[in-house]
Amino acid sequence: MKAAGTARLTILWIAVAVGVLPLVWTVCTAFKTDAAVTAGIWSLPLQPTLANFAEVAKSNFSTSLLVSLVVTAGAVLVLLALAALAGYAFAHFDFIGKKCLWITLMAGLFLPVHATLIPLYRIEADLAISRSWLSLVFLAAVYVAFNLSFSVFYLRGFFAQVPSEIVEAAAIDGCGSLRVFTRIMLPLSVPALVVVALVDIVMIWNEFVFALVLIRSTKMATLPLAVRNFADDTGLAIPQTCAALTLAALPVIVVFLIAQRKIISGLTEGAVQG
Repeated sequence: MKAAGTARLTILWIAVAVGVLPLVWTVCTAFKTDAAVTAGIWSLPLQPTLANFAEVAKSNFSTSLLVSLVVTAGAVLVLLALAALAGYAFAHFDFIGKKCLWITLMAGLFLPVHATLIPLYRIEADLAISRSWLSLVFLAAVYVAFNLSFSVFYLRGFFAQVPSEIVEAAAIDGCGSLRVFTRIMLPLSVPALVVVALVDIVMIWNEFVFALVLIRSTKMATLPLAVRNFADDTGLAIPQTCAALTLAALPVIVVFLIAQRKIISGLTEGAVQG
């Protein structure tokens, strides 16, 4: 029994190292000069510098940060609204075509999303919006479509745990379906909504391929595209790229730190479903 516990602890520490060490290396490299990186790419920054962050500030990084904030916030808000309504409906209502619709929606979990890249590019090209702000709306809609299946799946599982007696008691008191949803279900589902929001934020914030194909204007580039701009014909500017990556990761880390209690609660309640 003790050996099994030691093995589990060892595996846990290995997993932590695999997840944390790349982040530590990125942050350390962000404070190095080009010469220091060339001299020892794995060494600590013995003479830390903020020049790389200044270089990032001179670029379009701040504009891309704002673009990513707008696209991510808009897509996540729409996702939460649609997924919460759909999850509640699938959990507590019977309607014609429910099973067929559920299977269709869950099929989206197994869809290779990049198989839709060329069709989506053709649709955007036909609409002639690739260089206008409407391309950001189109991109956000794509993100909503591709993340909706998981969001509905998770929230449906959470709503299914709420006893039907609560819904029936509210109905007897004269509450309609919408009022039950807004006054009872939504307050109860805050931890689950936070979990879904964080997963969607990470997926959308870091997405690169669809943004690369669907956004043709540098003024509307998202953060992953802005980070890519630090690579030129001579190769990758490693310290500047690491500085950009460090800054790009900060908003998501801050969101996680603020909401971590709700996240743990939501994951725990989801784990004991049934």
